[in-house]
Amino acid sequence: MKEEVYSSLEQKIYEVIFVEKHNELSNKVMFIQQAVGRTKPTKVEFPSVKDLLKKSERTDKRNAPRKVLFLKPANVVYALSAVAMLFLVFFLVRFPTRGKPYATAVSVQGNVHYISMENSGLYSQLRNGIKLSEKDMIISEKDGIVELKLSSGSILKVMPDSKLILRKLALQKEGDSEILLNGGKLLASVTKQGNNHSFRVITPTMVTQVRGTKFSVNVLEDKFLRTKVGVLEGVVSVSQIRDGKIVQDETLIKSDEQVEESIEGGYLKKELPKEDSKELEEFHLKGLNSTQEPTPTTKKVELENSDTNKNQLIPQKQLTERDLLKKYNKSIIESIVLKDQTVIKGVVTKLNENTIEIETPYGIRNIDRDQIQNIEIGK
Repeated sequence: MKEEVYSSLEQKIYEVIFVEKHNELSNKVMFIQQAVGRTKPTKVEFPSVKDLLKKSERTDKRNAPRKVLFLKPANVVYALSAVAMLFLVFFLVRFPTRGKPYATAVSVQGNVHYISMENSGLYSQLRNGIKLSEKDMIISEKDGIVELKLSSGSILKVMPDSKLILRKLALQKEGDSEILLNGGKLLASVTKQGNNHSFRVITPTMVTQVRGTKFSVNVLEDKFLRTKVGVLEGVVSVSQIRDGKIVQDETLIKSDEQVEESIEGGYLKKELPKEDSKELEEFHLKGLNSTQEPTPTTKKVELENSDTNKNQLIPQKQLTERDLLKKYNKSIIESIVLKDQTVIKGVVTKLNENTIEIETPYGIRNIDRDQIQNIEIGK
């Protein structure tokens, strides 16, 4: 007689069926048993899983070694393995694992960069096919434009001289999406959202919320900071905010309308200008014809070299966080939190009057002090 120890999964299934012991798999095992019972052909009697296993059990448990919790003769091995396989296949197919939401750069023109939070705040050139995650920041220069396709199906177009953060992304149409537009202009073609779910664009002065429409949001920086919203199709609600708090009730903007914050306060509502309408229409039509996500043009990340007053990243041989800790005899990785909530992880190496130098696994960065909100220095 061949004796084996149950795997952890088989052991838990055994406990539910034979010992009638409750564990985290109890409900699922019962669900499978009921499902199998409901789908068996009529006029044919099938043994239950418990009967099948009992029928195969021929082990004399009195001779079991103390260190073995359960014994498995060959037939029981096969039976329990079959149940375990049924359990895994049933629940993996019926309830597949949800992936992470993302945004793909489908068209990049000119100079556009992004800061990846998954890569310790790495500042890199954005290229076609690169997938961005939640909390990543996009920065477009004067000649930079990028179109993004979200995992929910919505399409965004980031215009020149813009800065935004992908604060929250929906995996499908049933999730919330939230974009922080700190400056510049954004065009959006949003797929219809499910009930109790929404798509929001938040600027320093306004919250824009939709459930499926084509619209634009523009942060104006002339005499004072204000926001302009134009709607090509659908309905958009806007609310003014100051210091992160809503200060004015929600206002609805319908198709072919535009609102702009006035100097005196409140909104100026008017018909959507022809040039804005044309811009949105062309963007929407192009988005319908370019739904396929491109593959990255290169796997090598291009690092941005700029002067030390613009958060310079000096490329070097890539290190691990463990390498950095060993190099500087530190016990924990340090973090610099910027005012836009970007977190840069590494080891602080210099504290200058106007800048702070931090070495990350991807290179050395010089951060302007006036952009820093908080510093967590390790020991």
